[in-house]
Amino acid sequence: MTQTYPPEMGGNASRIGDTTRHLADEGWDVTVLAPFPSYPPGQFEREWSLRRAEEREGVEVHRLWSYQPTEEDPEFAQRLAYYLTFALHAMLWVLWNGGRFDAVLASTPPMFTALVGLVGKLAQGLYWVTDVRDFWVDPAAHLDFVPAERVLIRASRLFERAALSTSDLILTTTPEMRSQLLSRYSSIDPDAVTVIPNGVDASRFAPTDASQFAPTDESAAAPADVVETGRFEHPRESGESECFRESAESRVVYTGNLGHAQDLECCVRAMQYVETDLMLTIVGDGDRRSALERLVAELDLGDAVDITGPVDRSRVPKILDSSLLGVAPTDASEALSYAVPTKAYEYMASELPVVVTGTGAVERLVAESAGGVAADDDPVALAATFDELATDDERRWRLGRNGRQFVERHRDRRQIARKLADQLEVRLGLAQPERRVSEPEPPGA
Repeated sequence: MTQTYPPEMGGNASRIGDTTRHLADEGWDVTVLAPFPSYPPGQFEREWSLRRAEEREGVEVHRLWSYQPTEEDPEFAQRLAYYLTFALHAMLWVLWNGGRFDAVLASTPPMFTALVGLVGKLAQGLYWVTDVRDFWVDPAAHLDFVPAERVLIRASRLFERAALSTSDLILTTTPEMRSQLLSRYSSIDPDAVTVIPNGVDASRFAPTDASQFAPTDESAAAPADVVETGRFEHPRESGESECFRESAESRVVYTGNLGHAQDLECCVRAMQYVETDLMLTIVGDGDRRSALERLVAELDLGDAVDITGPVDRSRVPKILDSSLLGVAPTDASEALSYAVPTKAYEYMASELPVVVTGTGAVERLVAESAGGVAADDDPVALAATFDELATDDERRWRLGRNGRQFVERHRDRRQIARKLADQLEVRLGLAQPERRVSEPEPPGA
């Protein structure tokens, strides 16, 4: 049960799409409830059918009608209508069809999807899994999605507490999220909360050429002591980077949602201070696109910043493969300190050095993976980081290699789906605990 699903864009649509596909590959009979594609608003035709069934990569998908916003950055009332109409429709579907299932997994936010899990458990006796990929209340108020009136926030927290305390299993994406959740709500059983991290389809984003480093001419023979990673050929110890050249594009890339939680304004402003020959390419769409385009025009940065709009996800690996750096800016607030954007893993899988802003989980990610750099959420500091990496071939190669190795070992979505399948088998009584095989995790995971 998810508010977004492919072909919609965004990290959770990609995550749920890959997870359900891999669960189906593991032998699970998976059915997805989702609205008709409508995010980002205005990118899809409005759908007036009540429901439609389809199959997508081995998964049965039921599209249910909901209100569909068509304007960029919808108002609160429109967002509420979008969330509530889908949740109500999904509850009716589960009441009618839920008896043939063992479990219902509700991916949140929005928090209204939890209503479907509650109905499935109470009315159909289903095992209820709540997949918490973001907190519901505090970030929504911090980002002005929900008016911060005291009564509304208090009611939302009461519902959040009730839903999580009633869930049979709670999935969180980072240890920071798990700790914050348990510290907020003492009524939650710690044994019911487990970390199933986000990740990436490592095979899909595997680098395909040596576009960032390549011999300057065909006669330049590679040293005998060479590490081949698929993207680079680089001397292991010689440090002789003069026989390699930078990508012709010299592109810093951002791919994904142009929303309120992503501090893309800082990235755009940073390009005023960049001294090297870099272009910031922002690929995607979302609530903040028009505001970012106005900022680019206001600062006269049209030659340094390119906002392409949305592209088909099949094109994203090639875009990353021809870029120099990947940037994953997160709003530097305590309310979002648990979050790690999906794009960071996609950059790593593409052997792109990752530049992150924000606090908490994203800082831990680049420290543990040694695949990126955490920069201050400040345009001047961010520009200096871009320049430092653009002029240091050896460091970029090392960060890219480390990031790729990290996601292959710890964040491949096939491995993550298997870890979820192990949890479900044990908790549904389909396997004994000693049968579980968990992938090795880095420290702190």
